[in-house]
Amino acid sequence: MLRFLLLGLLGLLTFTAGAQGPVTIKGRVLDAQTRQPVSYAQIGVGGNQLGTSANEEGRFSLSIPPEYQQLTLEITFIGYRRATVQLPVPAGQEVQVLLAPAPTQLANVTVSGSALGIVRAAVARIPRNYPSRPAMLTGFYRESSNVPGGRYQYLAEGILKVRKVSYRTPRETGDVQLSQTRKYEAADSSRIQMLWQAGPFIPHRFDFVHSRADFINKAHFSEYDYQMGDPTTFNGRPVYVIIFTPRRGATKANYQGRLYIDLDTYAFLGADYHLTPGGVRRYQAQFGVQFSSAYTARTRHVSYQRYAGRWHLKRVWDQAVRTTPSPPYQHTSEFITTAIDTAHTARPAYADRLQFEDVFLRNSVRYDSTFWQHYTTLVLPKQVAQQLLDEERQRKAEQLFSDSAAMAPASRPWIPSLLPLPARPHPIQFLFHVSLASVRMGSFATTSALMLCPC
Repeated sequence: MLRFLLLGLLGLLTFTAGAQGPVTIKGRVLDAQTRQPVSYAQIGVGGNQLGTSANEEGRFSLSIPPEYQQLTLEITFIGYRRATVQLPVPAGQEVQVLLAPAPTQLANVTVSGSALGIVRAAVARIPRNYPSRPAMLTGFYRESSNVPGGRYQYLAEGILKVRKVSYRTPRETGDVQLSQTRKYEAADSSRIQMLWQAGPFIPHRFDFVHSRADFINKAHFSEYDYQMGDPTTFNGRPVYVIIFTPRRGATKANYQGRLYIDLDTYAFLGADYHLTPGGVRRYQAQFGVQFSSAYTARTRHVSYQRYAGRWHLKRVWDQAVRTTPSPPYQHTSEFITTAIDTAHTARPAYADRLQFEDVFLRNSVRYDSTFWQHYTTLVLPKQVAQQLLDEERQRKAEQLFSDSAAMAPASRPWIPSLLPLPARPHPIQFLFHVSLASVRMGSFATTSALMLCPC
């Protein structure tokens, strides 16, 4: 039987190799001078219609359909020159991309107006720089909860269809459809499980340009101080860096961070920011978060990419951290756009849309291993992938030990049968980048379950 199975797999692999199907390109983006990873560099093909982002280790994986396989990959990041890779590349070879730091080009540019004036100009040009019609973003979403520097409680991933409407009118919410999902859940019942609502809505909630977050909202400008930071470049173009902080005495400033604005077009390229202590308190009060499950810090990174003359959402990263009271934890949500469609933008049927109150970890979409074989995902950091693999091996070993003990009743102590013993849950497997990996949907026992909202 094993022989026929192996012959069948060999035949399938031969057929796949000969077919004109998707090709997965894997690579790593490094600083050309230091050889250090360039975290979260943007990778695009077809004028950024398709693409992905590097992870914190600079690694990326991009599935490219046949019609794009003779084009050129473009790799960009703020502060670096653009790099290109001609396709196709040899099968199985990891592409190494070296990004050269770009010299600041604002030395000979006269900066007119104040930092706040630049922000006002960028807000005024949102209708010109961002889509005025609906667009459908296909993207990869990951949500995880773990002890800082320690073990994971769960890690769930999915492919989302995100329908964005015109940027002319401020809007936070929109339609999200879940295409596929897979997940890993720990079996350690000593941990407290945190359930988070509305995770897949971060492409809408944390799109600060679309929602006009208060640090770019004229109604809140008086709450902030805006200062010019050291200038930088993006894709060969000069970029303003605007640092915003709560003004002394301000009582409603929720954020602190920096904005990146293109000097010529005044387009917002992205922002790195975090909630102020007051912002944390106000957000948690708004959503009725219990003190026992409250977080103490929250950080976000948001970036955009240019396609067909407009800037579209590229990446959202959000992390909430609790340090006290014990136990500490951190919850991370991240989304990257992998494809942009401006032609097929019909709103999905109501039954197909995720609801804001849904808990992503508890979604009912069945796992399909064939779906994930050729799909662009955000590469897991090696340390996390190894941790999940080690934990799965341990779980298998415990299961084998339990099965062996069950087969030798004479060696087991007698236990009075007062209540039926609960059935042992089957292990939930989630092995990344392993061809024979399998995933079983399920849940694990917890000491308590808390419902939070990451908005």
